Amino acid sequence: MISPVSRAAWLRRRELLFRRFRQTMAIPAMLTSYRRELRQLTEDRLNLRNFEWRGFSQNCEDGIIAEIFCRIGTKSRYCVEFGIESGIETCTRWLIEREGWSGLWIEGSPRDAAAARQRALKFGVAVKQEFITAENIQQIFRTVGVPVDLDLLVIDIDGNDYWVWQALRDYAPRVVVIEYNGSFKPPADWVMPYRPDHTWNLSDHYGASLVALTRLAHEKGYSLVGCDSCGVNAFFVRRDELAGKFSHVGDVSRHYIRPKALFFSHWRRLFGHVVRGPAVGE
Repeated sequence: MISPVSRAAWLRRRELLFRRFRQTMAIPAMLTSYRRELRQLTEDRLNLRNFEWRGFSQNCEDGIIAEIFCRIGTKSRYCVEFGIESGIETCTRWLIEREGWSGLWIEGSPRDAAAARQRALKFGVAVKQEFITAENIQQIFRTVGVPVDLDLLVIDIDGNDYWVWQALRDYAPRVVVIEYNGSFKPPADWVMPYRPDHTWNLSDHYGASLVALTRLAHEKGYSLVGCDSCGVNAFFVRRDELAGKFSHVGDVSRHYIRPKALFFSHWRRLFGHVVRGPAVGE
């Protein structure tokens, strides 16, 4: 008889195999999309993908975040990121370790949170081990003392991202980076039904479409300003901070990038996308 743990592991492996197969079959469409994306970079010098580079982030978000704050400036220099795993590869590590920011990292796994806490000992970041839900997120922020108008919020929990951002009613970060589900292309307005105990099983059933997140952002006073080249994260800036510094603001069809998640470590080398800026080790 197969144990529940073994069955769960087998199901995850099966889903990963299916996911790789689906993306492999989609390579011709990816190439067509990639040519369009490259044209956008030459046609629009303000496109945030022109500024990508990787310090400690997974998909060159470091460069995009740096460029956003180059345009709008920094204020609190405080950041919060959910789903940081062991803290090795995050969107905020560069800011904390190299730029002297302070902030909060939240991770659901006790083992990963412990590793991240060790990594953060020398820097101005608190690490909290907590499984995030729409019901507890504001209390976590209040307990830690997160400023209401923090500079940066990064949400990456592979599931209830939309619902957690929606629940943050008392906080107004100037910039929000959030993972979108690129399997649902515009104009699909799709959100995963809320389930507090959700964990990602590697399927396409997670998070929310870019259209849905842009709709929520508009309701909360934000505008879409770009996505990363791997089709993973979307970048939103509070509308009172825009001041004409971004192109094609709020244009979902323009900013949508087809996902290349299973190929992101090799995509730029394979197809010639130059990664700008510093590259550092762990």
